[in-house]
Amino acid sequence: MAINLVIAVTDDDWFEMLRHRPDITEVNFWAPSAANFRALQPGELFLFKLHAPRNFIVGGGIFAHGLGREWEDARKFGFISAGGGPWYSRTLGLLKPGDRVWVKVPDYGFVGVGTVTGTSEPARNFKVRSETGELVPVLDAVTPGSFHSAFVDDLEKCEWFVPVKWLETKPLTEAVYEIGLFGNQNTVCRPTTQKWRHTVETLKRRFPSHGG
Repeated sequence: MAINLVIAVTDDDWFEMLRHRPDITEVNFWAPSAANFRALQPGELFLFKLHAPRNFIVGGGIFAHGLGREWEDARKFGFISAGGGPWYSRTLGLLKPGDRVWVKVPDYGFVGVGTVTGTSEPARNFKVRSETGELVPVLDAVTPGSFHSAFVDDLEKCEWFVPVKWLETKPLTEAVYEIGLFGNQNTVCRPTTQKWRHTVETLKRRFPSHGG
């Protein structure tokens, strides 16, 4: 009997977080494009391995469903988001208007820098401007079926959004990834380490429109 499976690449920081959190029973992985993930059907095998030079398969699980958190939607409508459970979404509450955010997509790298313009809101309350300039509910504007839309009335599992004015963004194919750049398992963090200072100086060179 044929077995369908996918082997995806993940970064060391994400793997180390998962390795030390045996209590987590469901995790999120980003899809490689703005299209919903179609490589697997629910119930099929999903494995992940580390970047070179380690190149080992280090974990896996059973694919449950596509989450569809689409970076292109976030770029277009000006937001960052997280969902699927409080562990993913609660740190969005650390952000306040005026904060500078550098956005890193797991398994890809840094893809944007912007200024926070509001506070965290659940999907059912959050609105964005359509192409005609009209304020519309975010789930009416983004990729259909994405951003945990099935859980819109569940405040624990639904997607939470924070509005951002982008200063500069990149597509996933141009994400900034270098060995030695800062990484963290939380959706939002406020790092103060020397590694973060080195990371910011690197990102300022790679995102020249960062705004100081």
